Amino acid sequence: MIPKEEFLTISTNINALYNVIDRASILTSDKEKNIVTLETKDNLLILRSSSQEIGRVEEKMPIEKSNQEDIRISFSAKYMMEALKSFSTETVEIQFVGEVKPILVKSKEDETVTQLVLPIRTY
Repeated sequence: MIPKEEFLTISTNINALYNVIDRASILTSDKEKNIVTLETKDNLLILRSSSQEIGRVEEKMPIEKSNQEDIRISFSAKYMMEALKSFSTETVEIQFVGEVKPILVKSKEDETVTQLVLPIRTY
C-alpha cells in the first residue's frame, strides 16, 4: 500500500501547512469533501479552492523541493489536516508518486508515523 518510488518530495513547517490548508478549505464548494487543489511552482506551494456562491481562495507558502518537478493534485483538506495532526514534529515531508497516486506524509525526525492521503480526481 505504501509506494516505494517518488516523483517529488516537499518539506515544510507543519503548522504553517496546516494553517494554509485550513484557510483554503473555508471556501470549498462541497462541504462534505472539502476538496482543495495543491500545486507546486518553483519553491512555492499554492493551495486553491472555490465555491460558486462565495468565490475563490488561493494561499501560497514557501517550501523545499527534492527536484525541479512540479505537480498539481487535489485532495480532501479534512483528511490532510487529520493526517498532519498525528505528527508531533516541527517539519513534515510530503511525497508525491503521481497526480492520481496516494500522497505519503512523513516526518524526518519521527519515522514511526506515516500517513497516506488519497487524491481526488477533479476535471
